[in-house]
Amino acid sequence: PESQRAGGPGTPMSALDEERLPPTIRKKSRPRKMSNLTSIKNLVVKYESKGHEGLTELMKEYVFVGCATDELALVQHGTKLFLANIAPLTREAAYQICLRRFGDLDRIELNPPAPVRQ
Repeated sequence: PESQRAGGPGTPMSALDEERLPPTIRKKSRPRKMSNLTSIKNLVVKYESKGHEGLTELMKEYVFVGCATDELALVQHGTKLFLANIAPLTREAAYQICLRRFGDLDRIELNPPAPVRQ
């Protein structure tokens, strides 16, 4: 489990941790490429220009403290504790991830390969 890894939750997997996974779910890391589509680049620029520097830093470096309710979570950044509404944050993060990874999805390898019938 993630919590038993040497670095704890949120720490990237080591090669040893990854070797312990079944071959069907091992992740092969590769460099990410930005989409060449002008419309996607424009949307990324739009979101980057609208970003709030302090909030961006908080989202990169926060520590999850716990759930307050079904919709709210406590997160800590530095010496401050914040109450965060999870639904809009998750929606926004997913949208930005989709924009950045548009057209650059990982290949799925089935082991063993799926049978193909003609």
